[in-house]
Amino acid sequence: MHRAGLQTRGRWRRAELTNAALEPVATYADGWQPNGGKLLGELPRMLADLRRMAAAAGRDPAALLLNVVASIELTARPLTGQRPFTGSVEQVRDDIAQARALGTTELIVELDLSPPIDELLAAMQRFRRLVD
Repeated sequence: MHRAGLQTRGRWRRAELTNAALEPVATYADGWQPNGGKLLGELPRMLADLRRMAAAAGRDPAALLLNVVASIELTARPLTGQRPFTGSVEQVRDDIAQARALGTTELIVELDLSPPIDELLAAMQRFRRLVD
């Protein structure tokens, strides 16, 4: 089971991504911060469940913030069967568009910093094309 951060009154805790674990988010939290790289495909269903639970708790579902964590890994060529936010610039751009379409409030970008500096700088230049 994937896990994600949950913020309630300024404190973070880890929560399994089940409806029972999302209930405290719907009831008490200002927002939800899932790892988009692991969950992008599951986010529409989970977000719909979260919003239903918020409404049932008497809260405005539209007021919940959605901050998605994206561990970006760019490759020179497109990948097949890649995990979200990895692959060519175009593939990552599509994943960012999907996160945006879900109503993402903030996309938190994590870049892979392990390659040699010249590869890292080239990857950062490719990534810059996504956000310019």
